[in-house]
Amino acid sequence: MAANNYNGYSRKSVSRKKSRKRRKQHDYTMIYIGLGVIVVLLVILGIITFKGKGKSTDTQGSSDDTAIEETTEALNATDEIRHNAVIDLSAIIGSKSGIADDNKINVRGMTPAEISEAISEKYSWSMAIVNSDANVGDVVKPQADINQTTEAATLGDAENPDSGSGEDTYSEISVSDKISVPDYIAERIPAFIDLIVNADADYIANQPETTTAAETEKAKKSRKSAETESETSAEETTDPEPEVVYTFTLDDLDAEIDEIVSYAANMWYVEPLGGSIGSYDSANDKFVMENSRSGFKIDKDTLKSGIQSAIGSKGFDEQIKATGTVLSAEDSSNVSGAYTTIATFTTNTTSNSVRNKNIQLACNKLNGTIVRPGEEFSFNNTVGQRTKEAGFGEAAAYNNGEVVQEVGGGVCQVSTTLYNAVVKAGLKVTARQSHTFKPTYVTPGQDATVSWGGPDFRFANLPSKSDYSYNSSYAIGIRASYYNQTVTVSIYGRPVLKDGYSFSLDSKQTQTIEMVRQLITPGSGKTPEKGSEGSVWETRLIIKKDGEVVSNNVDHNAYYSGHIEYYTDETAAPVTESQSESETVPGITDDPSQLQPAGPGGSTGPGVIGPGGSTGPGG
Repeated sequence: MAANNYNGYSRKSVSRKKSRKRRKQHDYTMIYIGLGVIVVLLVILGIITFKGKGKSTDTQGSSDDTAIEETTEALNATDEIRHNAVIDLSAIIGSKSGIADDNKINVRGMTPAEISEAISEKYSWSMAIVNSDANVGDVVKPQADINQTTEAATLGDAENPDSGSGEDTYSEISVSDKISVPDYIAERIPAFIDLIVNADADYIANQPETTTAAETEKAKKSRKSAETESETSAEETTDPEPEVVYTFTLDDLDAEIDEIVSYAANMWYVEPLGGSIGSYDSANDKFVMENSRSGFKIDKDTLKSGIQSAIGSKGFDEQIKATGTVLSAEDSSNVSGAYTTIATFTTNTTSNSVRNKNIQLACNKLNGTIVRPGEEFSFNNTVGQRTKEAGFGEAAAYNNGEVVQEVGGGVCQVSTTLYNAVVKAGLKVTARQSHTFKPTYVTPGQDATVSWGGPDFRFANLPSKSDYSYNSSYAIGIRASYYNQTVTVSIYGRPVLKDGYSFSLDSKQTQTIEMVRQLITPGSGKTPEKGSEGSVWETRLIIKKDGEVVSNNVDHNAYYSGHIEYYTDETAAPVTESQSESETVPGITDDPSQLQPAGPGGSTGPGVIGPGGSTGPGG
């Protein structure tokens, strides 16, 4: 049964500063005292009225209201309702016995405390939300409302910035398996009684005090007689004064229900653990989450509907079960979203079977690699030394500016494909180097050569551009595969780039380098070969937001040698005057390493190789 302590009852318009003792029935002494008090009140009213006449014209119009207010203030917590007031509780309790008036209470002659008790006796409230799967004993912090505006999040009163409730809305919550729903009926009883008391004050102000008191005593006697006798004559119970019905309702509960639902959602929200890659299952080609634990999120809309339904059906003792959604470890509610393929890049290979075998072997070694937050990846360390014992075969590669047969030839295409995927994912490249000659399987300027004991491709599991990236960092996984003369490398992880942003490379040739010609000397074993021109390429990092370019700064420059043309006196072409005067190409430094500023590779050293240079074997 609901309990409501009404000893501290107060209302806005009625002051309870004065007090009188309750008159007892058949106590004539108390009646005389009461009449004396009434006389005193009448004298006070006369004085107030007299003073009102001496007020200025601006306040004279409110003298009647002042008299009513003074009469209202004369009521206190022990005063009884004098007009024929009836409370209709059918909206919240219905009729228990089928009798039409069973849900009504005539409160004439009752004090506010008695009215409160009478209403409380008509219903019971034990409504609660339950969750048998709750992690009882855990401590959680409230979740912020993502839809809350800046204004709503500002603490205090905008007009009175120094004011504030002083309540800590971010206090920790101890988890339990049951949450009691506040008794919304009990919470509304004070304001409801306040409405009746205010109406009673107006009634008193418009009625002779003696007549009203006599009628109140008659009503009290009639009501108490009805409580002890099963039958009462019509003459004794009939009240000539018409009833004033006050209907008790439960309106505008949305905000209060939302509050208890949000509290339940905060208490029982379970963040999935192990929201980062822990290992790779090669048998099933699947990344496995470490220390995985499912999470749980309350369905707030369903819970709110359940509470509303219980109140609507007057099921104030219902135990409402909280339902929700199980969150997998891969769907941890961090700002960057769930694990997914965040970048993919594909290149086409040749029909050379040995080269393709080397590529496939390198992909197999690369596939399933996990890079922890902040960790630096090394292609050479991951794939290992390319040897015949490791299964690699001889295929075309660059060495000292020439094409030679090299063990592991072709693996540079795998490192190049990985490089482009890493850039698209928004990760930080720490070491990258161009080939000696222009690649044919990717746009020049977008390649990454590797060689055991020579250049390496490296990147760190960190954002390359913090302004466009999330602050959080999680382990990533690398997927690499070869199929039907195509190489595909993907980055599996949580998004690094903020929503709507994308990274890509764009390369354009900026200069052409004159072909190098070399005379074949007798006994050198060289045969005449046609050569080609070299080139310089400028590569820009294109950053877009929702398809619109927001940045296109130069990332790096790449210098590619031309193939040397070997000739004899018989095959030599005539040398022009301009050619004989120009030993270097205008705009090209004698130090090729200065052609490539620090970009994703992070180095201005051997990143670009000039004529006659070398990237070493394996490319």
